[in-house]
Amino acid sequence: MSKKQSNRNYQRLFLVLCLTGFIRLGFAQDFGNSPYSQVGIGEMFSNTFAHQTGMGGVGVSNNTINFLNIYNNVNPALLARSRNTVFEAGVMGQMKTLRNSTDSQQDFGASYNYLALAFPIGKSWTTGIGLVPYSTINYENVSRQSVGNTGFFTDLTQKGEGGINSIFLTNSVGIARRLMLGLKVNWLFGSMFNEATANLVTGSNRTRVTYFDRVRVNDLLLEPGISYHQKLNKNTFLNVGATYTLATDLNAKRFVAFDRRNDNDVVIVQDTLVSDQATSVRLPNRLRLGLSVERAFKWQLAADVMMESWSDFRVGDSTGTLQNTLGVAVGGEYTPNFNSLRSYWNRITYRAGFQYKQNPIDPEKVQDMSISFGIALPINRNKSLLNLSVVLGQQGNISDGFVQERYVRLHLGATINDRWFYRPKID
Repeated sequence: MSKKQSNRNYQRLFLVLCLTGFIRLGFAQDFGNSPYSQVGIGEMFSNTFAHQTGMGGVGVSNNTINFLNIYNNVNPALLARSRNTVFEAGVMGQMKTLRNSTDSQQDFGASYNYLALAFPIGKSWTTGIGLVPYSTINYENVSRQSVGNTGFFTDLTQKGEGGINSIFLTNSVGIARRLMLGLKVNWLFGSMFNEATANLVTGSNRTRVTYFDRVRVNDLLLEPGISYHQKLNKNTFLNVGATYTLATDLNAKRFVAFDRRNDNDVVIVQDTLVSDQATSVRLPNRLRLGLSVERAFKWQLAADVMMESWSDFRVGDSTGTLQNTLGVAVGGEYTPNFNSLRSYWNRITYRAGFQYKQNPIDPEKVQDMSISFGIALPINRNKSLLNLSVVLGQQGNISDGFVQERYVRLHLGATINDRWFYRPKID
């Protein structure tokens, strides 16, 4: 098989995976039970792809130092640095252990994580499209409570599922030699299901009452970004960047109902309280700032700061109880010798990072802290990369009265570079 035919077969296989992923990402993401996903619109996904996850999630100011182009989904302005056509696809798996003062539980889940395509349109203009999960809801809590002084009790089960996905379009333009501006337009869609069931036990009889609440979201979310690139010396550069997610009232439809059943599971009463009622979901503004230093094709160090105004979150006219949060990420990567002919290991990029995030339930007591490691393996004669990242983290503390989550996340991503829209030249 010729080299040209081999490259074509590799790219066709990648496109098949992309199309398969678009189908699967249209459904809710399942990454195991998480009590914290009942907050807001669920457990939020970061914008990072596998190559950025290995560096703690940094990406507001920095691209990878590898000589290949990559898709930066954190700051839309940085997409202009990609001058080739770039395919990106990634999957994610997670193993989680939940603990409280009396019980423990283990969960595992996996799914596609992102699909993206970027290509240059002009000399300093690059556009990109993609599909990612934006948030996920997956929790189930069971508790037993006594009913006054009656001697009866009720078993209360609270559970939720669903989430929000995002199809996005990004445009990035180089305004000057070192300044780039970008805008990402997200189309958010999906449904959030929450359900509460009370089983009232009175002697040998049981009565079950279930309350259903579903919110379906379908609207646009805008995220502009800016990046500046300053040369310090021949091979060293200073990068700064910022992104801002605009606070938005997302259009939504709400369905609320309840039913009551006897111990034989026969419906006694069934009533719909609200059916497709127009409402809104208020998402807060989010600001991210980044700073990085890089030596071309060798190493880079980066730091990001994230601020989110979750106190503004609400569904319809309900008053929110969440609080504003702060997050910090630091990370870096190193490539011994990207054009080494003798040693494959010298062409590998090695990554590491740390991330700290507060939870809007109680920012002072519930923090999510993690460390990450990653590598980028050049394949297909250095035209593509296989990115592998591992994240080890913990959220919540038993001593503070919260559920403790300890997780291991594995991110696997593929990057393929190609050249489209170049007019052939005849010597």
